[in-house]
Amino acid sequence: MGFRMERTVYDLPFNGTPLEGLKIRVRAMTMDQRMRVFFDLGVKPEDTVEEAKAKQDERYELFIGHIVEWNIEDEHGTPLPVSLESLFAVAEPEQVGTITGIWSSGRMVAAPLVQPSPGTSLSEIPMTVLESTPELVS
Repeated sequence: MGFRMERTVYDLPFNGTPLEGLKIRVRAMTMDQRMRVFFDLGVKPEDTVEEAKAKQDERYELFIGHIVEWNIEDEHGTPLPVSLESLFAVAEPEQVGTITGIWSSGRMVAAPLVQPSPGTSLSEIPMTVLESTPELVS
């Protein structure tokens, strides 16, 4: 019997941004995906326009594929399905950049657990006070 790695679900933090109130929950990237976003899909000055667009399109597709849910609505208050078409239809370029920038930079907040964990109060956790603080090595 093997062990199955469960993917963590995160809330993207928009508090303190012009998008405060937006809620987007995403599944964590695998290490492979994270490395791809940082090293392979970053636009470089030497990229052609076609290469840059292809990288950006792949980043958008990867982002949309990780969304679990969102609260984006159209101008009539109708909830929109999670898709690039929906996002691009209602968001300005700067807003899309903010959203995907927060996601790709890894600035995420762990979503609350669906079911509470068995409780342990802090007073039940054994703690040891250190006699002295180790000196920093420079």
